[in-house]
Amino acid sequence: MRLAGPGARPGSARKSAKKTAFMHVDVFLPQLPNMTEAEPKEGNRLSRKPKLGTLDFSTARLLLVCVSIFAVLIGMPCSSRSQTPTGDVAAQVRSQGYACDEPVTAKRDVRLSKPDLAVWILNCRNATYRVRLHPDMAAHVIKLKHYH
Repeated sequence: MRLAGPGARPGSARKSAKKTAFMHVDVFLPQLPNMTEAEPKEGNRLSRKPKLGTLDFSTARLLLVCVSIFAVLIGMPCSSRSQTPTGDVAAQVRSQGYACDEPVTAKRDVRLSKPDLAVWILNCRNATYRVRLHPDMAAHVIKLKHYH
């Protein structure tokens, strides 16, 4: 560290100490070009101003991706084709050996249902059933009416 002499300006000793302390760092850092001095070249892509009404490659690619995602989502099946409670209850009744040719409706019996026990009235084309659905167990099926 250099001491300030009689003709030195105040604070100059501090400035020279900072320069010597960080001088070894400058040896290892590469010299970066000054970005304010750089002139844009004619071939530089960033220096060109886009014209109105034209699409560059990245915008066109983004547009193509959005349109293809939209087309895929339109082609997906609707929720109306998914399994309904009528189909679920009818499948359970059929799996236990009862005849249910065409399930028409399935209405939940709120009066007989409990939190862990759902009771459904299933109307099929050939019969009507009361179905008690127990979790992890076979359903209890009672035939209410039989149509010929």
